[in-house]
Order: sequence, then C-alpha cells, then structure tokens
Amino acid sequence: MALPNIHHPKEYAELKKRIENLKADSPRRWGKMTPSQACVHLHDAIRAALGEITLKMKGNFVTEWIGKTFFLTKRNWPKSLPTAPEMLSTPASEDFEANRRLLLETLERAIAKGKDGNWAKSPIFGKLSGEKWGEALYKHVDHHLRQFGV
Repeated sequence: MALPNIHHPKEYAELKKRIENLKADSPRRWGKMTPSQACVHLHDAIRAALGEITLKMKGNFVTEWIGKTFFLTKRNWPKSLPTAPEMLSTPASEDFEANRRLLLETLERAIAKGKDGNWAKSPIFGKLSGEKWGEALYKHVDHHLRQFGV
C-alpha cells in the first residue's frame, strides 16, 4: 500500500483542505509552536526540500538508514521531536493568514516541481527521490496539522 504523498492529487487536496481549516487559535496538543509558527516552519522545510535554502547536514549513513526505515514508513511521527534551530525561525509576521498563505504557496511550488523534479538532499534522510520527498513532506505537514487537531 502506497504512503500518503503530496504528489497524489486526492491526498494533496485533503491536506490543503486541512491547512485551510487550521485557525490562528487552534489549540496545541503538544509542543511549543503556535499555528503561525508551524506554518512558517513548514514553509522553511518545503523550501529546503526544493533547494531554495540550505540546511546544515546532520545525517550520516546510520542516521539516514534509521530515518528512512522508521520515519519514512506508515507510522505517524512521534510527538515533540526536537526541531533543528534553523527551522525555528520567528515568523517575519505574526499575521496568521499571511503565514498560512505562504505555506500553501510553497506547497504549490513543491507540487509544480513534481515527483520527477530535481530535489535537494535531506539534512537527515540524505538523498531522496521526488516520490519519497512527497511522502516525507506529507508526513511533516500532517504531523503539524495533527499537533493542532486538524
């Protein structure tokens, strides 16, 4: 059975609707981020996948294998995972609507790149195909939407 993926139109439409249902005051179930911060965090993560920003490489053969084996599987990501400091940027604006719009626009660029596009190397998982990036990005966005009960 295939994993959920932003490159699958039905799954992308469902994810987009969930992002649109996220509210500035959606209650946090775990972690420290606000909905606005989560939108900016996800925007940055997608930009890194697209190669628009560079993150410090943290992986090696062992961590890449563990990451691909346990985090890129059917399981939901664990709650309250540590976040890389460079992925905790303060939103340029606390305007939730603007930050959510920014996330949706960046996600659209990832869709446009497609699964056959030239994707950046993941700082944790190493080299990923566009298909695997689609799964990883779906899981990451889903993780933060679940954080806010969406």
